[in-house]
This record gives sequence, C-alpha cells and structure tokens, in this order.
Amino acid sequence: MNIHHLELFYYVAKFGGICEAVRNMPYGIQQPAISSQIIQLEDYLGITLFRRRLARKADCTHADVPQ
Repeated sequence: MNIHHLELFYYVAKFGGICEAVRNMPYGIQQPAISSQIIQLEDYLGITLFRRRLARKADCTHADVPQ
C-alpha cells in the first residue's frame, strides 16, 4: 500500500464511482488501473471498502477496521 492507493480511494469515494473519479482526477489514469489498485488496497487491509453497484457506482462500506 502506498499514498497513491489512498489517493485513488479518496477520489472514488468523493465522486461515488470509478468512472466519475477518472473524469475528475487531475492526471490521466484509466478505469481498469483504478479498479485493480482499489482491489489491492482492499486485499491489503482485509476489508471491502466499496459496495459495487450496477451503473458503475460505488458506495463506501462501514467496514469494521480491527485495532
């Protein structure tokens, strides 16, 4: 995990989905790259960060993060 993973998480959460995040990021990155890195972050943390929905939207989960 690195700061880039957290930055991508922020944009996806802020804009409600990967497609909207791609449109609003200040630099170019493609949807498959963001999806892959979000999955890597979820695997690293051991939690699901987003509920994937149809129409390419994503909602943040209320993940219980172990202390």
